[in-house]
Amino acid sequence: RSPECVALFENAARVAGLPVEWARDSGLHNILRRESGGRVGIPNFTYGKDNAGRRFGTTTRSKSENFIHRRTDVWPAIHDELKSGRKSAKSTATGLGQLILDNTEAYYPSGRQGIGNALEEAIGMLKYIARRYKNPARAWKLYGTKFKGY
Repeated sequence: RSPECVALFENAARVAGLPVEWARDSGLHNILRRESGGRVGIPNFTYGKDNAGRRFGTTTRSKSENFIHRRTDVWPAIHDELKSGRKSAKSTATGLGQLILDNTEAYYPSGRQGIGNALEEAIGMLKYIARRYKNPARAWKLYGTKFKGY
């Protein structure tokens, strides 16, 4: 829970019209740690599988040097693919909150064009939590109960 992360989410909460206190909520930070490790723009691990993995030269094996989470050099190409609306991996989830493409359209200020932008991803994550769970504490309490993730 770095000061930079808290500041980002405080700003995001202000822009989204949500409680600024959410920026310090342990539920938010637990979800952030589990979903993206706090890495802006990080693609879902499925971009390391099957055809997407072959196309981007990535793998789902975490010990591999080509593991998608380590291959930040291919993230811009994945972002471009998603920004164009193309869905070529099992999951289109990306970013701080691992929102799928339809949810980036619904919750990021610029829609899918906001992929890879820290403030847009933070705003989208907070708005998604507000809409679906009402608050970060409840989102964390329900994390992994209905399906993997939140």
